[in-house]
Amino acid sequence: MPEASKKDYLFRQEIGEISPFVSDLIRWENERQARKLIFIPSQSYVPKAIRDALGTRFQNLYAEGY
Repeated sequence: MPEASKKDYLFRQEIGEISPFVSDLIRWENERQARKLIFIPSQSYVPKAIRDALGTRFQNLYAEGY
């Protein structure tokens, strides 16, 4: 089977390659949050360092229960 015809089910590409629409939604939401005031007391802004960390393999880990 030629390498190009194999399907990569682990989604190793950038999100813009996998789903340009979702990539656009993320970009639009970034712009919206940068330009608008959001008055929801329970909502907070996540620092870029945290967003970067969640975009790594650590995101694959989770815990249930304790």
